Amino acid sequence: MASAAIDDALAHVRSLIEDVEGALKPEERAPKAAKPSGSKQNGKPSSQAGESDDESALLFAKAKLVVARVAKADDHPEADRLLCLQLDVGAEATVPVVAGLKGHVEPAAFIGQHVVAITNLKPCKLAGRVSEAMILAASCERQGMPGNRCVRVLQAPAGAKPGARVRCRGKDAQNKVEAPKTLSSKIWAAIVSRLVVQESTALYDGCVLETEEGVIKVQGVDDNSEIH
Repeated sequence: MASAAIDDALAHVRSLIEDVEGALKPEERAPKAAKPSGSKQNGKPSSQAGESDDESALLFAKAKLVVARVAKADDHPEADRLLCLQLDVGAEATVPVVAGLKGHVEPAAFIGQHVVAITNLKPCKLAGRVSEAMILAASCERQGMPGNRCVRVLQAPAGAKPGARVRCRGKDAQNKVEAPKTLSSKIWAAIVSRLVVQESTALYDGCVLETEEGVIKVQGVDDNSEIH
């Protein structure tokens, strides 16, 4: 595989798996939004100083997070760390995804799982394959695992259908706006900075992520693990 293609792939994967970031050159790294001025207390990110709960909810609503079913999963033929996936995102639509999950999930066992994906990021081409969405996963340090990281994909509750929106419990303002067609990487970074795991549950700004069928879970990672 050409060196340029590897660098391009790693630059995208870093947003999903933290250990990839160290392999990138500074000039290849996507710009990061500044962390909110609020701090994480007991693993739960607090809102920015002076920010209302509605403002926090409206920020979250800009990300189109949906339940997705893994319809197809294969090793990327030209990249050691990547998988090529097809996700069923509802309304009889499937989208291609290139994910840095190789070594963390078995492709055959991954098929049929219901995960959480963001579907309004700008599409990109990674190692020659188009990626139109991103699967959310949590990670923490774990010796003996690939890259000494434990990576676990967010799991949708039983009964949740592909395309179902993932909401933030108690933040009613999120229902007042529609997610933009394309979300900027800066806004997405600001949202990601507030995502965390507590007691195997995915949280945004200290509030539980859920669908109408139940809570979004993340098994096998430590409390305070960040979600990307």
